[in-house]
Order: sequence, then structure tokens, then C-alpha cells
Amino acid sequence: MTFPDLERCATNAETLDEAIIQANNILEDYMAILERDTGVIPEPTPFNNIAAPEGGIKQRIAVSMQGARRRWANKLINRMVTLPAWLDQKGREAGLNFSQLLQAAVTKALGIKAN
Repeated sequence: MTFPDLERCATNAETLDEAIIQANNILEDYMAILERDTGVIPEPTPFNNIAAPEGGIKQRIAVSMQGARRRWANKLINRMVTLPAWLDQKGREAGLNFSQLLQAAVTKALGIKAN
């Protein structure tokens, strides 16, 4: 399944049901990334102006951006942090979770409440 208005956005499935599920998932993510990176979600071509591929069908796919925005806002990002070896060792010995500690420190420094 391809999306006529979105470059390099497509699915590949064995059945129509699988293709629709995959199309829904990829479209949510694609639109969330477009919105995050460009601030713009393009207007879709009207359904009646799209021709079905030879031997194929056309299918409307509608997604709710609210769920995609929430997922992408809470997506975990890997950050490399540099510590002196002795401090890393002491932290490990103490059983510290460095990711949780960094999240707590950053939210405190920014004066915000973590989600």
C-alpha cells in the first residue's frame, strides 16, 4: 500500500487486512515525524482524485494524531553521558539507575513535573 501524497511512505503485507493495519501504524508515525520535523502535515489529495493502481484498490486511512503525538513526546532518547570512571564505579556499586537519576535531575533543573 502506498500513500500518493507522502514520499517513501508505504507498507507491504500479505492480506488487505494486514495492509490496512500496517498503513494505519505507519501513517501515524510518518505524520508525527513530519509534524515534529517540519511543523507541517500536508493536505491529502481528495479521495475521488486518486486512481487505484491497475489490479488494485484504493482505501481511505484515517489516523488520530493525538495518540501519535503522545507516543512520540514520550519516546525514550538515548543520550551519552560522560562521567569519571571512579564516579561511574561508585554509582554502580550503589545500584544507581543512571537513566532515572538523570531524568530526575533534568526535570528538577527545568522546574517541571515528569510525565
